[in-house]
Amino acid sequence: MNLKLKFDFKSIRFRLWLYFLMISVAILALIWFLQIFFLNNYYDQMKEKEVAVLGQEIKNAYLANDKTLTDRLQQYSILNDYYFSMEYNGKPLSFMPDNESVRPVYTYQRQIPKLKEIIESDEDKVSASFKFSAGRENYNTLAYATIIKKTDLGNLYLYIFTPLYPVDSTLTILKSQFFYVSTGAMFLAFLMALMFSRRISRPVREMTESAKSLGMGQYKIRFDVDSYSEINKLADTLNTAAYEMEQADNRQKDLVANVSHDLKTPLTLIRSYAEMIRDFSGDNPEKRNAHLKVIMDETDNMANLVSDMATVCAMSMHKVALEKVVFDLTSLTAGVLASYEIYVEQHGYNFQFNA
Repeated sequence: MNLKLKFDFKSIRFRLWLYFLMISVAILALIWFLQIFFLNNYYDQMKEKEVAVLGQEIKNAYLANDKTLTDRLQQYSILNDYYFSMEYNGKPLSFMPDNESVRPVYTYQRQIPKLKEIIESDEDKVSASFKFSAGRENYNTLAYATIIKKTDLGNLYLYIFTPLYPVDSTLTILKSQFFYVSTGAMFLAFLMALMFSRRISRPVREMTESAKSLGMGQYKIRFDVDSYSEINKLADTLNTAAYEMEQADNRQKDLVANVSHDLKTPLTLIRSYAEMIRDFSGDNPEKRNAHLKVIMDETDNMANLVSDMATVCAMSMHKVALEKVVFDLTSLTAGVLASYEIYVEQHGYNFQFNA
């Protein structure tokens, strides 16, 4: 026996699972792209902003005659690998002894003229920065300068130098870490997508099974679903449809029963009057004509009954609207009683009608 596993790729369950996975993959890809490809540029930009903020803090502290400024700068230099220098009237000033500097002073001092040139090229410019290679190092260094104070004798400059360490090793670590994180995230996303898709599609599957019973004529079935608002509304709609179908089926059964009952009377009368014509009134033109009239009237009644059945069916499908008219109830009742004259003649019945 060759059994083929069928999978519905258009089902809500599969589509929800697929969309959830696609969103998860897109988020992970975005994280990879931002962290791996933009990390170098992002690191440099953040370092430049950090140095600019630090330069403004030092400037404000110097102008405020903060006595702890030198100690704070030495801590910055040792802990964060910064080198600070000041220059006034062409004379360089250092915030720390040369033997405490973690970077070669001569390498940085050669960048100072270029920083001053950039600032002095524009009267409105008060700071400047650029990156340069530190020579023996395999990475760049950020050079920053700002004017702390302008005097008649010259400007007081602050210089900050900090290395921009390469992030290649960091990228290697991040890639390894992201690989495990991404693997775990994808596995978790797969399980969550499977769980959510099953949870969302389960009410729909239950309603589908109930709808099959409804199609088999079990109108008492009820769609009792406590789920999302849209599914609850669908369940209410199906319950209303089941009730209407049940009522329509009941009306159809009642119609068939009533028509079957109503057809017996004219058929009985037609047969009875036909027998009377054959046995009694065949030679009496007056009675024969009266009996024949009853037979024709009952035939018309049967035709009207069939027409009424078609009208009722059309009304049940909302294809015909009711039209209210005025009619003569006395004539209608008298015509009905005239059909039963055979019971008066053969069985001695006496009908009295007052209108």
